[in-house]
Amino acid sequence: MEKITVAQVFAVQQFVDELDSEKDRVREVMTAEIGRADQKYRDQIWDLEREKREVVGKLEAARDDFVRGMEAKIVEHYAVIKRVQRILECFRMPTARPLTIPDEVKLGQYAFQFQECLGYLVDDDMLKVKIFIVGNRKPKNHLTLVAIGRSIFTEPLIKFPQGYGLEIDTFGHRNSLELGLRDAGSAEELKEYYARHKSDILKPAIDEYQAVKAEYLDTMSTYKLTDFELLISWRCPKCNNFRTTYESDTGYRSDEAPQCYHHDPYVKMEKTIVYDTTQKLTIKV
Repeated sequence: MEKITVAQVFAVQQFVDELDSEKDRVREVMTAEIGRADQKYRDQIWDLEREKREVVGKLEAARDDFVRGMEAKIVEHYAVIKRVQRILECFRMPTARPLTIPDEVKLGQYAFQFQECLGYLVDDDMLKVKIFIVGNRKPKNHLTLVAIGRSIFTEPLIKFPQGYGLEIDTFGHRNSLELGLRDAGSAEELKEYYARHKSDILKPAIDEYQAVKAEYLDTMSTYKLTDFELLISWRCPKCNNFRTTYESDTGYRSDEAPQCYHHDPYVKMEKTIVYDTTQKLTIKV
């Protein structure tokens, strides 16, 4: 084995130190180069992201403007379809429904107890509303002023206000309106209140009824159900109720009407539909 001298040790140590210095120098140079490259591409990425946001933003704005414009046109033109749907609902209203309300209401065993009838608030041919004083279960204000109403009009043409917990016997007919108006400790107090506020009681509902009635009368004088025969897919032979092409069959048997009270089988209208594009029907929107 060759003998190692001190001179060799010094030479090797000097060479290792030179290598280590060169390593640090090159690493520093390359690290700086990496930093410059990273910054360069980071700046490019930021520029691209900024450009992407601008381009995408303009495209999204253009898309949203287009969609809003189309939706506005759809709403504008769909108004005709919605008007036709209300026209058809007018023909569906149960005009033969008895509206007379007895002077004495029957109430649930554990609910209100009848006290007195104050007569009709509304006595119209298509809406009757009668006012009653009934007892409740409250210890202090143990009397309630109650409004009970019946109309030929139902949803979706109109939705009359409904209260809860009255448990009133409908005498086989669903009341259109059942609402507790005020509680008091005596019948005289309720009568005084009714006399003072008779013109204001249920005013929004009555005003809406008057508007719907005017719409109904105008519809009946302007159209016939046969004007819309191509839109009718089912018809009840007993009450002339019907289903239109705008109504889904979901939730109903194929032989049952959506609003047919006696649930008589429907008769499907067997017909070949030929669309006459020359036929014009003016719809007032």
